[in-house]
Amino acid sequence: MHALISLFLLDSMSLNDTLGVLLSQRTKSVQAFFSSSKQSGNSTKAQTRTAPTEANGVDTRRGGRKILREVKRALCEAIDLLVGTMRTIQSIYSPEGVKSSSIESLLMEIQTDRHDLTISTAKVLGNLPSASLLDLYLPPSIKSYVPYIDTTGASARLTGPTVSSKLERWFESNLSSLSNRLEQWVTSINSARDVDDVGSAALALPSLHRLSATERTMLQTCVENACNKRIVEIWGAAFQSLREEFAASLSKSLELVRTSDPASKAGN
Repeated sequence: MHALISLFLLDSMSLNDTLGVLLSQRTKSVQAFFSSSKQSGNSTKAQTRTAPTEANGVDTRRGGRKILREVKRALCEAIDLLVGTMRTIQSIYSPEGVKSSSIESLLMEIQTDRHDLTISTAKVLGNLPSASLLDLYLPPSIKSYVPYIDTTGASARLTGPTVSSKLERWFESNLSSLSNRLEQWVTSINSARDVDDVGSAALALPSLHRLSATERTMLQTCVENACNKRIVEIWGAAFQSLREEFAASLSKSLELVRTSDPASKAGN
């Protein structure tokens, strides 16, 4: 929160602007996580298309279990990251009933003459690398400076509906990114049961209880749609393979009947 206060005081940003900066930074963090959580399952997928030996079959199963663990871990960590961001921002910016938000309360606290302030000029100077020199040479008027903050002005106020609206848009946008990434992750999984296991593990996370009912529904829809899409692809590929195998087997059977028919051999 200290960085947000610095933006408000030093960069003359409103609380609304500082919220926008924080949400933007958290989006970058989410995207960075997605970029660092790439899954590699192409070699395993290639192995499952061939008729493996017993040793290769064991390696394929091991590779599949590893990919499954990686996808589950990445998805669960991504969800925890989204949920953590939502709750952190709400704890800073959202009012609690008739009480002001944490950041508004801190701004009002700065105006007081108390010595146990969370943020003060003395504490800021004391945390700088040259703190001892600053304490020695700065005049008392600077060391005891208390910035004036118009806590009644619009720049120092942020309503609950405004915070909720911005958070909802942020959540929707990053859920869309999560959905796209999850669709890529599960392409490495060739078992419908394993894909369903990924979705079930994600939706059983304890952190989901920190979301509102609406937010949980949004997240559940995101995960289920991505997993169901992959399951449909897996079943579609299985049915296509079965159809091709049946057609090949039927063709061989008809050819066997034709070549073994005496009439066919006689040219009749």
